[in-house]
Amino acid sequence: MKTIKGLLLVCLAFITINASAAWDIYKSGLSVNGGYYDCQLDGLSPNFQNNFFGRYTSAGTIQVDFAEVLTFKNAASNVCTATMRYRVYRTCDTPPAFSSLSLSFCCNFGGTDCSGGACGPDVSNTGDQKWRAVPSSTLNLLSGLTQSGMYVIEVYFEATGDDSGGCTNTKYSSNGGANYRAYFEYEVNDYFGDSNFTSPTWSGDGANFTVANNSTTSGLTGSEANRTHTPKLNVASGSGSQYISTQIATWDSQQEWYFWVGRDGVGGAPSDLDANNQQAIYLYANESNLESGTVDGYRILLGQTGTSFIRLQRIDNGTATTLFTSTSGIPTSLTDYGITFKVTRSQLGVWTIFTSTLPTNSTNSQATPTPNSCPESLSTVNQGGATDNTYQPSANGHFGFMAIHDNTPEGRAAAEFDSFRFRALPPDTYVAINGSVSGSVVENATLANNYAIGVDIFNP
Repeated sequence: MKTIKGLLLVCLAFITINASAAWDIYKSGLSVNGGYYDCQLDGLSPNFQNNFFGRYTSAGTIQVDFAEVLTFKNAASNVCTATMRYRVYRTCDTPPAFSSLSLSFCCNFGGTDCSGGACGPDVSNTGDQKWRAVPSSTLNLLSGLTQSGMYVIEVYFEATGDDSGGCTNTKYSSNGGANYRAYFEYEVNDYFGDSNFTSPTWSGDGANFTVANNSTTSGLTGSEANRTHTPKLNVASGSGSQYISTQIATWDSQQEWYFWVGRDGVGGAPSDLDANNQQAIYLYANESNLESGTVDGYRILLGQTGTSFIRLQRIDNGTATTLFTSTSGIPTSLTDYGITFKVTRSQLGVWTIFTSTLPTNSTNSQATPTPNSCPESLSTVNQGGATDNTYQPSANGHFGFMAIHDNTPEGRAAAEFDSFRFRALPPDTYVAINGSVSGSVVENATLANNYAIGVDIFNP
């Protein structure tokens, strides 16, 4: 009995020692533009996940100042290396491969931090360590971006180590494998990632729209649905029209508009456009009140009895005149769909309307997905257009969205709008033949019956 008892004690002691030989990452984070953001933070909610960093142009900077992880190790275990993996991509694009930032050993808790101060908040945990990296050159996450849209900053951290002192295993700080994602807008007017109508300022009936956190529109694909904030009509009762508009300070001789519109049914019921439920996108208005009896401008109108065709209209003192109607339209009995648009106007007043593939299914979903963030690449179907130069968009004109609705649950809640981008372009060079010349023309036998033609070159 004594011999057996002694053997059991030895086995239990062995088990205890190995159970305490452990290591892992228990905190991770990074500093961006001078602010610190936790990714993994034991027991608390990290503030990097789903953070919106704002709206940027190509002249801006999203700079990673440093990244770090905190690790622990017990008994014979060891931690050898640490790394941050990161990538930046539009929500509608295929994510690229991860880039790496190696984190160097900084300090043991209780010692001196690599930045010169005390290392760690808890000196009693002598196995705790900090790993840190300050990029040797500016790590601007906007570098190399060329396309406008909503972007994802995706990161995770890893460390190598071993329970028995080696470096053969890898552990992760990765949000359970989903990684940590923050967002920003690039070279756009508004993707509503800030969940409000204040930047830029939208006037009108903002109280009757809700910026829905993650639109349920079926066309959203992949990672895009993670951070899609879509203005959606939200009227308690009654019929009428609701609008939001924003002022654009600078216009030029030519313009391009990009945007997305959708319909989202309530509880699976069809959210049809019809004569009483319409969506109007005001490309240019000379005043902010789109319901005004004196407003002039141009708009795209969706909604009529039966198939809803796309109409380009001119607005004169609040009255609409249709300039163009598409030959393809949106069928009825659709519950949930979205369409991207690109509309162009040349300096000669030539309007052209491009869309993504229009939905064709008769039930529940659209034929072709139309993600929010890529209207410039998806709006490839030329629906046609018209020429009208009655109004030439000028400084401080307005862009806006209007939902006309009846008193049904669908009518009061189905309309959605998102992903607005505007481009003002300088005039193109073009040649015009005017049919006459100034001065005298000398004719001789070899030039008899020939005519001199005047040619004007504009914007050479």
